[in-house]
Amino acid sequence: MDKNFFSLINYFQRLSTLIILIILNNSCNQKDNNILEIKNFEDGQKATSYGKNAIVDSIIIEKKGIKISKFITKNKNKNGDIFKVNFYDSKGIINASGEMQNDKKIGFWFYFKDNKLIRREEYLKICKKSFLNQVWNYKSNDILDCDKSSFYNFKFKDTVFDGEHVEVLKLRFNSDKRIKVNNLKFYASSKLTNDFCNVHSLKLIDIPKNRKNEYELAFSVNDKFNVIKGFFIEEIKINNEIKEKYTFVKILRN
Repeated sequence: MDKNFFSLINYFQRLSTLIILIILNNSCNQKDNNILEIKNFEDGQKATSYGKNAIVDSIIIEKKGIKISKFITKNKNKNGDIFKVNFYDSKGIINASGEMQNDKKIGFWFYFKDNKLIRREEYLKICKKSFLNQVWNYKSNDILDCDKSSFYNFKFKDTVFDGEHVEVLKLRFNSDKRIKVNNLKFYASSKLTNDFCNVHSLKLIDIPKNRKNEYELAFSVNDKFNVIKGFFIEEIKINNEIKEKYTFVKILRN
């Protein structure tokens, strides 16, 4: 499915170019049309493009008469290459939903079974690459399964320390219990820019945990910044070799 899916993305990009040519070569009085084009693939999949005045607003992919995916154009950036995507099971019921840019997942993705949420994933775009960052798995009745999830929680608290009014960020990381973590570190800074692209060029401070297994960062109320960025490093031993797993955080200051 992945290979076919990526080929469909490429098809859509080619189709967009074709549509531009159609617009340039037809009069401005062109009538509205619901189905713009139907494309059949060798594996039995069919892509039907819908829109008006030769402008595509959605593409539905079917196989053996069953809808398996749908692309909806999203006008969020100047390139127009962000799409809302739905995937369907064999019964035509949505089992995954999210956004893609070209062939990469971005933002939050939601996964369903029998119309119930079973998993939520966060994808970050860092240095023009997409990474799976945080994961939330759910039990029945939408109850969060913390033992099989990897995410962070945070809260700000105003306090007075040595007579100075400060703002304390308390941050806790929940690690997937199925993965044995030898060591966990957290680094944070208010100077990271460009979506973490310069993360390795800064000398970041390792923030120690307190007795409640939380990380605490104190900032003066006069500090002039709006975003706190950081990352957790999980040191995992696999086949007697230490591997590092990163989880990035981006927190808007109050």
